[in-house]
Amino acid sequence: MIMRPASIALIVALAAVAGCKGDGSKAPKDNIDPPTELVDLVAPRNVSRLWSANVGKGARLAGANIGASVSDGKVFAANLEGQLRALNARSGGTLWQVETGIRMGGGPTAADGLVAIGTLEGQLFVFDTDGGKRWEATVSSEIVSAPAIGQGMVVVMTNDGRSYAYDAASGERRWVVDSAVPALSLRGNAQPIIGDQLTFLGQANGRVRAVNNESGETVWEAQLGDTSGRTELERMIDIDGQMMLIKGDLFAVGFGSKAQALAADSGRILWTRDLSSYTGLTLTGSALLVTTSSGEVLNLDTRSGSALWKQDALQYRFLSTPAKQDDTVVVGDFDGYLHWISIESGEIVARARPGKKGIRSAPVVADGIVYALDLDGSLSAYALGGG
Repeated sequence: MIMRPASIALIVALAAVAGCKGDGSKAPKDNIDPPTELVDLVAPRNVSRLWSANVGKGARLAGANIGASVSDGKVFAANLEGQLRALNARSGGTLWQVETGIRMGGGPTAADGLVAIGTLEGQLFVFDTDGGKRWEATVSSEIVSAPAIGQGMVVVMTNDGRSYAYDAASGERRWVVDSAVPALSLRGNAQPIIGDQLTFLGQANGRVRAVNNESGETVWEAQLGDTSGRTELERMIDIDGQMMLIKGDLFAVGFGSKAQALAADSGRILWTRDLSSYTGLTLTGSALLVTTSSGEVLNLDTRSGSALWKQDALQYRFLSTPAKQDDTVVVGDFDGYLHWISIESGEIVARARPGKKGIRSAPVVADGIVYALDLDGSLSAYALGGG
């Protein structure tokens, strides 16, 4: 397994910032910023667990970003033991599973009739949604982020800073883009975004790069934040979280950096806001939801970056990327809780606890149902009641 320099140390450093241990499942006893204690909700909305299923050994301390993906009425999930599984989205029943024998590290991603997933040994596997293997490729390092599928391509970033694009049908490699990896960086990568003409890459050096879909040639690059500082830690800017491409604008945020809106065709900065996040952004209508490194949840106006509201009752609880469900966003935390937050007011309106292990990967929502996978491999589906 190839790992970034000092990646293990950074897992601990990040956990300290977030208020939890490296596996995201327990808070340290000596943390100077302990996780905020949860308080009872006033008149909480009803949430119904539709089903729960164990999909095998979860990520735990491996540093993998194993989550869930939904397409065509199926939920796709993987485990550290090398299995990829498809479940019925309504009932949770297993439809099929494949055994690769290789520890999974990033994904799965389901789109355009395909399911792509990366491994900790540097393989990219692509299946059809019925479980048939289409092709596989070997890359230069472990894959600990979800691949992207779109425009007839599968694009994946490896932990040594390289990004690979493959023809989705044949598996033929189209291009490779290399980027410098600093001596100090977080373990993980942002999922690439494939646009009509350009693919957008969030890099460990704090730069967003736009490359041509056909050739992989760089069209523009933009730096998120200031890389000055006396130490490697002070200079560290790392883009690991979810970026958003919305009507010709690209929104990105990094750990130790800034949130920025960029013109997707040129990289021109539209607005900048001081903000640190390792989980990234989610679109909610005309606003962006982001969980900060300290556990605040902010609702940002897409036009200006100004905060419409801030929810700080979940600080230091190591929150996941938010996902939109109806008129709320839902986030997971280090202690296995899901929290539903009103998009309009920022109030926490519901809570559930699928299990006792942390929820690190972003919940996913399809057809009004949220699916959450915890670090123990428990996958749960919830419906949200009216307010």
